[in-house]
Amino acid sequence: MRKNFSRINAVLLALLLCASLLPQNVAADETTTEHFAFGMEYDWSDMDTDFETMTGLELDEILGDVMQSADDAGIDLLILEELTGTSSMIIDQYEDGTTMLDYDGSTVEVTKHVTELTVRHGQLADLAIITEWSDARAGWDLTISANADGVFNIDAFYVEYRDADDLLYGHDLEMSMEADQTYGFGLQGSLEADDGDKVMPLNIQMGMSVDYSVSNAESSVLYTEPSDIHQQLSALAGGEDLGWEVGSDDDDG
Repeated sequence: MRKNFSRINAVLLALLLCASLLPQNVAADETTTEHFAFGMEYDWSDMDTDFETMTGLELDEILGDVMQSADDAGIDLLILEELTGTSSMIIDQYEDGTTMLDYDGSTVEVTKHVTELTVRHGQLADLAIITEWSDARAGWDLTISANADGVFNIDAFYVEYRDADDLLYGHDLEMSMEADQTYGFGLQGSLEADDGDKVMPLNIQMGMSVDYSVSNAESSVLYTEPSDIHQQLSALAGGEDLGWEVGSDDDDG
């Protein structure tokens, strides 16, 4: 479990580190803090329209063709689907003044570069299939339903300590996370045989829920020597790779 959390922490740290490279506005007035904020949001109710835009296929038309084909075969079939919810990510960056950092037996003046990450995701998907068919020997009358809803939230507060030359001396990270996913399935109706003389009723309900949370995770790292990671990233050309690590996978500290 500790190693899995370390991987999550490492991915989040990489995201925040890359975000910290973006230009930040610094106010001349020390009493005023200027924020550089950006983000994105998606409304999942637009999925059908976006699917058509990307593929040229209209989902409602596809479902209509399926229902028409069933009708041509003498089967009553109605398919209903709905997807709602929103997903958003906001990154807010600012400088939070200077502080004196005890480093390697001396005191260094560093600036606190703050990056706040807020992720909010909530989604609800519903599907219903209503079908009926019969002939002289057998038949069915069924209602099938399925649903899935999920929530995923992250709040992260990341601080880098950089000197006047933009060398990185260490970082702090505070994070909380919540993930919850629920699934449901239902089958109701009946199956018939021998022209309705034999009827088997159906009433099946199933559900499953998975949740995971990190109420409060904190880490504070002081590097053994100042890092020029920001200069290296700024000089990185397209197609080039850069490897950078803090500690090791075997480090339990």
